[in-house]
Amino acid sequence: MDQASALYRLPLIWDSDSDAEDSSVIKQTHATGLENENTTSTLHPVQIIWDADNDIENSSLDKQTEATRSDHEQTGQKYKPMIVAAIYLGTFRSGFAVVTYADYLKDPNKIGVNTWNSGTTITSKTPTTVLINPNGKDCMSFGYDAEREFVDLEPSEQRKHYLFRLFKMKLFYKSDLSVSTKLKDIKNKELPAVDVFAAVFQYFRDNLHKKINCRNVEDFTYDNVYWVITVPDIWDLKAKQFMRKATEKAGFKDCQLSLARETEAAFLYCRKIPVEISTQKDGAKQILSLAEGTKFLVLDLRGVTIDITAHEVMANAGLRELHHASGGYYGGACVIDEIMSFFKRLFSAPVLMNVKEENPRDFFDLMNDIEMKMCMYSPKMDEKYICLRLPVTLLDAFIEENEIQIEKCLEDTAFADDVQIKRDKMMISKKLFGSFFKTSVDNIVRIINEFLETPNMSEVTTLLAVGGYAESALIKETLQTTFPEKKIAIPTDPSLTVLKGAVIYGFETEVIASWD
Repeated sequence: MDQASALYRLPLIWDSDSDAEDSSVIKQTHATGLENENTTSTLHPVQIIWDADNDIENSSLDKQTEATRSDHEQTGQKYKPMIVAAIYLGTFRSGFAVVTYADYLKDPNKIGVNTWNSGTTITSKTPTTVLINPNGKDCMSFGYDAEREFVDLEPSEQRKHYLFRLFKMKLFYKSDLSVSTKLKDIKNKELPAVDVFAAVFQYFRDNLHKKINCRNVEDFTYDNVYWVITVPDIWDLKAKQFMRKATEKAGFKDCQLSLARETEAAFLYCRKIPVEISTQKDGAKQILSLAEGTKFLVLDLRGVTIDITAHEVMANAGLRELHHASGGYYGGACVIDEIMSFFKRLFSAPVLMNVKEENPRDFFDLMNDIEMKMCMYSPKMDEKYICLRLPVTLLDAFIEENEIQIEKCLEDTAFADDVQIKRDKMMISKKLFGSFFKTSVDNIVRIINEFLETPNMSEVTTLLAVGGYAESALIKETLQTTFPEKKIAIPTDPSLTVLKGAVIYGFETEVIASWD
């Protein structure tokens, strides 16, 4: 498994979006949550697998679509789209998945997830970064490609183009969100937020069309695809209307699009996976899915927020939402905020800003390394130190600003016993690195406890953790030790749970039942 395809890429278990400037956004968002709580290559081909006997590849999709509609009208069955494509636009990382209805019928768990080239590895998610042309409308590239292409531009061209990072998170605290809301790129140039999102959605839409056309699918049109875009549970009606407007500008038809809440998408996927181990009379272990009547919590642990939802398994594998609450701003961004605060204390904010503006490639590399080390961290790891590779430009900028090497300054700081810097390597003690998680982990535990103490939650038997943050070894260990009486279940790839669930949502929207 690659370690860079999500914010947290860890050895997966079954118990079976930041920089110096953006850190201020994280901190503001985090603070708002605290205040309100108690109140180089192109896009890699999508991995659609069409068998030789699959009618979709060998005949007209339009004819099949009409025939399928007719068949369902005659039988009274719900019409199923020929292709469902899902977009997960995350705070730090984003992804894209697609499956044909024929393949879905064969194996609903075999969902094609797009892969991305980071330059050093292939990942299943890519940074939520978009490069927009000087016209302010068209997406030039997205993800890793956007970061690479931007830093390769001449300075004069960089000033003409727009590069947006962490732009989704900036909508969380905009109470006056509308089609006129502006977003600032990394150079503080502004564009309407709706145009930024529309450019991203059109990028995904056009790329799917290109990939399918490359397979010589006869008479393929946009009308053959039903789209599902995930949105955070905490987004209000105004935010969802904003997303609808963005998709409309991107050329999506409203009748071929659904917005799915992330927890809804998550449990649609999780209802199909094994989450319990049963011991048979002969001592054999049998893997089971959640039984009818089971009450469980979905812990959606992701970039900025954490969401907790209680569900009950109904007949025919349906699910009913019992209770929902936003757990606050204690996701992975909270940890990044702590790490960036540490870097600011050590190097100063102006030095970090200098590297970001003058050497963006180095800054992106540093942030990616930080994210990777975050995913690897565990209190039980054998290593005593976590090693980060520092850009030479960062060390040089510090010397230019302070006329002294960082190694010598380190001796007089509060970090002298926990941090060592040798050339371009920073060694951070396991103790200090673990402290960066404390605010996040402590509050996650507190919120789960408070949730379990609410009326009718005493029958909850299982905690099902999804989202990129759920891949953290520290999170797994914390849940297991803090809630020993509960079954702790984490899907095989929790960072892709929402994305894959969104594809299922496109075929099975009727499974979602209203909550009490």
